[in-house]
Amino acid sequence: MAKAKEITVRTLSELLAAVERVQAGATNSLWYRGVGDVKYKLVPALYRHKKTKGADGLAALERQIMTRFRQRSLPYHSRPLGDDWDALFFMQHYGVPTRLLDWTENPFVALHFAMMSAKGVVSAGGKLSFSADATLWILDPVAWNRHALRHISYAGGVLTPDDDALKGYRPTPGFTGMQNLPVAIYGAHNSPRIVAQQGVFTVFGREASAMEERAGPANLNSPMRVDTAPEGEDIAREDWSKHEQKTSPHALSGIQGQGGAGRRTWRQDAGRVGTAT
Repeated sequence: MAKAKEITVRTLSELLAAVERVQAGATNSLWYRGVGDVKYKLVPALYRHKKTKGADGLAALERQIMTRFRQRSLPYHSRPLGDDWDALFFMQHYGVPTRLLDWTENPFVALHFAMMSAKGVVSAGGKLSFSADATLWILDPVAWNRHALRHISYAGGVLTPDDDALKGYRPTPGFTGMQNLPVAIYGAHNSPRIVAQQGVFTVFGREASAMEERAGPANLNSPMRVDTAPEGEDIAREDWSKHEQKTSPHALSGIQGQGGAGRRTWRQDAGRVGTAT
């Protein structure tokens, strides 16, 4: 994996400025994923199974889960499930382990999840501290796909279930013929959650290694990481609404749909930004 280059950010404003600088250097829209602990790797739930490992075992487990989901979820659908992709997106929506990893096109949505899932403790004196760094991952999905599918000279963008290049990621026995690296895909907007959170996905192939361990040589072929340092002081309280004039209403709509969290006052610790080089 390429060594990460770190930049210290001390406020929400500095964090957003860092994100804007990365976006300014990209020719494509970026994706975001927020997690509450830096130790959480970019690996989907199916591949985090404690006992089942290897392509054969994981493929059998995927088929078993998918079959059971189709059998048991019928009362909860307004329409029959379509092909395997349709089933996978619904499974992901309901929290069933899949090869899909959730991302969003909205940095505020990702930051919401990072901060809300961070494990914080308030001392008797009212000081908030965290046991681990919360992390915001940033990905250029087009650059990643061109890196992941470079062996077939792929020059396109984000994939959809109808694309020929995605045929190598369909569920198959033993994952036979499946590509190795994950790719970025648009899923069907088949739930209000995906719409509100501007949800998008990476789907993994045969290899279960984390995306950050499969970084390419160029910066935007690799996920970018934004961490909040648990040992940092409580140095900033910023109302997100301050940034509305600099951010489009479309970018804020998803997080405001989460109960108005976009206008919430956050308590922030010092952090750092890293991009792979």
